[in-house]
Amino acid sequence: MFDFARLKRITYPFKIETEEDGEFELKVYPPTVQDFKKLTFAVECKNRIALYKVVADIYSNNNKKYEITPQMLYVFTPAAIFRMAAGFILWLKEAREEQHLNIPHFSGKEDSENTGYTLPVMTFEEKIIRDYTGFSFREMESLNVFEYWQYLRDAILCELKKTPGGREMMEEAYCFE
Repeated sequence: MFDFARLKRITYPFKIETEEDGEFELKVYPPTVQDFKKLTFAVECKNRIALYKVVADIYSNNNKKYEITPQMLYVFTPAAIFRMAAGFILWLKEAREEQHLNIPHFSGKEDSENTGYTLPVMTFEEKIIRDYTGFSFREMESLNVFEYWQYLRDAILCELKKTPGGREMMEEAYCFE
C-alpha cells in the first residue's frame, strides 16, 4: 500500500476580510470525499443554498480553525460563489494531476461500441477501493480526496497487474502520460 506520508500536504489559499480581524489568508485543507461529492453536485445542479453550505463547511477546515458560516458567504453573489467553487474544484483537479493520482486510461473501445449502450456503475470507485483496502463506504467518505484518489489509483493498478491484458494496458497508458 501507498505511504501517505509521501503525499504532499497541499492547502488552498483563501483570502477573507472581517471587521474584527481585517484581511488575512486561510489555508484550506482538502475536503473529505463526502464534501467533494456535495460540492460537485451543488455546482452541477446549480443549487445555491447547498453550495453556500458546502463551501462554508469546506473552507472552515483551515489552518487557523477559523469557522466560515454560510451567512458570512452571503456577501458574495451566487455567481461569485459558483466561480469560487469552480476555482476550488479546478485547483483540486490540478493538484490531483501534480501528485500523479489520476487513474490510468487508454483509448480503447467503449462499451457502447460493443453493446450499443452503456450502463454507468455509480459506485465503481468505492467498490474497487473497498475490495483493495477493506474500507466501508462510510470510512471512504471521511477520507480526504487526495487519500481517496491515491487508494483508487493503487487499486486499479493492482487489478490491472493481475492479467496480461491489464499489464499491456498499463504499458500503453504510461506511454501517453
